[in-house]
Amino acid sequence: MSAPVFVVDTSALIDSLQADHEAWSEAFAHVQARYDVLAPLRVVYEVGNIVHRKHPEAFGKSLEDRQQVVAEILQGVTIAAWEKESVARAGEITERHGVTYYDATFLDLALATPGSVLLVQDEKLREAAAKALGKERALSLDHLAAAVKKGTL
Repeated sequence: MSAPVFVVDTSALIDSLQADHEAWSEAFAHVQARYDVLAPLRVVYEVGNIVHRKHPEAFGKSLEDRQQVVAEILQGVTIAAWEKESVARAGEITERHGVTYYDATFLDLALATPGSVLLVQDEKLREAAAKALGKERALSLDHLAAAVKKGTL
């Protein structure tokens, strides 16, 4: 089997920066150095909204500081091309698993990417991904940090 591709949701990207969770940062850096990391286009706008609108004080004193942070967060993340078919698939995932349509786009991308692992902090989405992909392919940052520490990733 080839190396997995990690599909990452916005919360995992942002949470991997938390200074009080050094193991998360180290584990995510480990993944970025060794594997492809992929996200749907919406991650760009969600990260930007968090940095510029929801919590600007946490990401720098100036517009330029925050713009640099957005670029750094997204560095190393390949943004997947939009596919017309994903609109219907995300709708099916939303209704089948009871997750938001926004979150369904991350699971859709993971389902459409053979052998991928969904790295996700949202518990409801992680549970839906575990059902759709299997538990070993639906990881939180805690799960990821444990796997890196064990040497299984």
